[in-house]
Amino acid sequence: MRIDESGKISYMGINTYSQKWQCLQTYGGKLAKDVTQATARDIMAANMPGVEDSSYDIMLTVHNEILTESPDTTNYSHENLSTLLTTNLNWALDLPLSADEFGALRYRND
Repeated sequence: MRIDESGKISYMGINTYSQKWQCLQTYGGKLAKDVTQATARDIMAANMPGVEDSSYDIMLTVHNEILTESPDTTNYSHENLSTLLTTNLNWALDLPLSADEFGALRYRND
């Protein structure tokens, strides 16, 4: 990776369109977004055993989203699932966490 005199970040990689190895460019905002999403995924993955221990059946994960199936009773709620997923880890005790949640009978992309 190198930064040129104009501040552009370039690196060698595979072009997703041509599938050829070449010099690619990116910028700081994209790198920050990628790190943020990766951290969110790491926290979600670390909290998934607790979700399963609370009897939520994990059906699917997509990037930093989770889809569960649970009985339609008051013991299970999307608010409770959000609390389980936003449990801080030892390496991120002061990291402010939140999760958007919704309950539905069928999957939808919110």
